[in-house]
Amino acid sequence: MAGCGTCGSCRPDHSSKAPQSPSLVNLEVVRSIFSQAVINMMRRHISNAQGELDTEKMLEKDAFLAQWLGDTFTGKNPHFEIGPENWNPNGLAAFLRENLAHLPQAKDLLIGDDEEVIYSISKLFKDQAQGAISGFLAEGNFSTYPEELPAYASQFIEAWAMLYTGAPL
Repeated sequence: MAGCGTCGSCRPDHSSKAPQSPSLVNLEVVRSIFSQAVINMMRRHISNAQGELDTEKMLEKDAFLAQWLGDTFTGKNPHFEIGPENWNPNGLAAFLRENLAHLPQAKDLLIGDDEEVIYSISKLFKDQAQGAISGFLAEGNFSTYPEELPAYASQFIEAWAMLYTGAPL
């Protein structure tokens, strides 16, 4: 709260006004990350379907995306602020273990140290996104705008964003 500067009883605001990087515990930030990831993958898959990008290069770029997600959510990406109390990677990895243990496809991915878990689950996101994108294309949906993706794409993105921020599922 800013002080008036004359009465002496109100206190001036000395809080930091320094710009901060986007936070990895902010649902909007994480939703944007996963939304952009799906859009970028969609663009590559469309380019592949149109013969403009070969399959090997497309898969290589998708794998790089999974690596980037792992780097980001383990706190290695300096463009993002990690969450409080060591959320990235420790709290996130614990949350992933707790909430994904029931999924047969995730069982073997939850073994290892915290960083390994986050990288493995980021690859699972990539694999599931590839499957969803194949479905979009099979339905004739070639849009690369988030607002034009099918409802189940938005639900997919929202579920991953909630998972990675520790929001109740």
